[in-house]
Amino acid sequence: MRKLAPGTAVRIEHNARIVDLVNKDNPYWYEVEYPTGERQVVSLARINPVIDRSRAVLDDDCSIQVFSPRLSAEGALDLLLWLETHRHEFEEAAMPPMQEDATQAASYAPNGSNYHDHLCRYPGCDPQPPDGA
Repeated sequence: MRKLAPGTAVRIEHNARIVDLVNKDNPYWYEVEYPTGERQVVSLARINPVIDRSRAVLDDDCSIQVFSPRLSAEGALDLLLWLETHRHEFEEAAMPPMQEDATQAASYAPNGSNYHDHLCRYPGCDPQPPDGA
């Protein structure tokens, strides 16, 4: 059971802040305050905390799982920084190693296509489409 502290930024249908539990013996109902000053009692099921720090894990195959369901702008920047930190690992996992010559490249790229399954005009991709294509 998650417990929300007073002052926690949350989103119901609009941005709000937790004021407090309505009843200390019932952790399912919270009083929230909207930016307009209006207060409302809402069920925990309707509350999505807005997180300033992302939580994610990277597996051996470079798949990721993000545990932060709703990020604030600061949380999004935190996640972006984390992704950039691991960019090299993602690129290594997503792109096959470059082959030395075109005959070896054709073994993983038959019929003029490459690993992303289309003719590629990018200079670094092998094989290149035939002239005039």
